[in-house]
Amino acid sequence: SSPEQPLPSWVVAIRPLRMRETVLARNLRQSHPALLVRIQAGEILIDPRTILTDQLSVVVSILQTVLRE
Repeated sequence: SSPEQPLPSWVVAIRPLRMRETVLARNLRQSHPALLVRIQAGEILIDPRTILTDQLSVVVSILQTVLRE
């Protein structure tokens, strides 16, 4: 184990156009099931390492629902 070594990673970034990023993040975190995200530089970041392959359709559905609000 090397806790000080950075792990290579990538994220999905969403820059909301019709709502503040804090509102979008809150709505995603309060969805059912909750989608855990973080905010950085005005973007919503989703780490795909936290999503199982069989959960992808649920994540897409959550994003579609919340982004329509």
